[in-house]
Amino acid sequence: MASASGGDVPAGREKDSKYRAFAKAVDQALKTFETPNEWADLISALGKLAKVFQSNAKYCAIPNRVTVAKRLSQCLHPALPMGKAFH
Repeated sequence: MASASGGDVPAGREKDSKYRAFAKAVDQALKTFETPNEWADLISALGKLAKVFQSNAKYCAIPNRVTVAKRLSQCLHPALPMGKAFH
């Protein structure tokens, strides 16, 4: 079953208001990936998405998993300039 935002909703979660809030937070975090101007924008977007997942770790399902995967792969695109190495 699909949610209003186009993501997959696991069985039994359609009426779970906390899961819907989680899905909405994922959607909002994904929107920050749409217009990055530099690496700092992508790093910020990744941080927001990570925070949403960490604060909702009790859910085994990822809302909009295809879009999440696309946005994460966007950060690995070879056309992007080399980022800083994190140690």
